[in-house]
Amino acid sequence: MNLREVLSTLIATEDQAKSIVEEAKRTAAVKRQEARQRFASDREARIAEAREQARTIIENARTAGEAEATQILQLGARDRSRAEDRFRERADSVVSALALEIAVSLVSKSSAQ
Repeated sequence: MNLREVLSTLIATEDQAKSIVEEAKRTAAVKRQEARQRFASDREARIAEAREQARTIIENARTAGEAEATQILQLGARDRSRAEDRFRERADSVVSALALEIAVSLVSKSSAQ
């Protein structure tokens, strides 16, 4: 092998090495881009899942709040109804007792004079 052949081989090898390095760089860039896309996709999926969980929690809380409010309203209506029933049951006797007490008081005052 003479010097010209050696130089020709070295130049060809250098060109081949440059080509290999460029191909490796392109492959690395593609793999880096794919990894970024997978990461972004995974992140979006996790965010969407978290949003759905939050929606479910909020909906459950709203439903529970509405159920509790309904129950409170029902308890209040039942208590009010019971109070009205007790008032109706006792109103006549209370009015009679008060009227008797006032009458006795008036009679006592008029007798004392």
